[in-house]
Amino acid sequence: MVKKKDKYYALIVDDDPIFVEQLTGFLMQTELFTAPHVCLTSTQAVAALHEQTFDIIFLDIVLPDMSALDLLQMIPEGRPVCAISAHPRGQLL
Repeated sequence: MVKKKDKYYALIVDDDPIFVEQLTGFLMQTELFTAPHVCLTSTQAVAALHEQTFDIIFLDIVLPDMSALDLLQMIPEGRPVCAISAHPRGQLL
């Protein structure tokens, strides 16, 4: 049986500072997470993925500097990823 962690480490990759603040607040309220690592760009996220292991990654679908699908391929296999977006469906097409 795998021992449950006391706290989980999350990566948030999103360029919307208001959403990042809200998601960070929610994660901290659960008391299951340490303060999440936040990246506003894919470039920052790539660097963070090389430096740290994350228990879960919240990944914005629309990023300013790289396709989220390209970034997704750089995430180590087996890492849970939650795809997020504040954009209406029509703006993604």
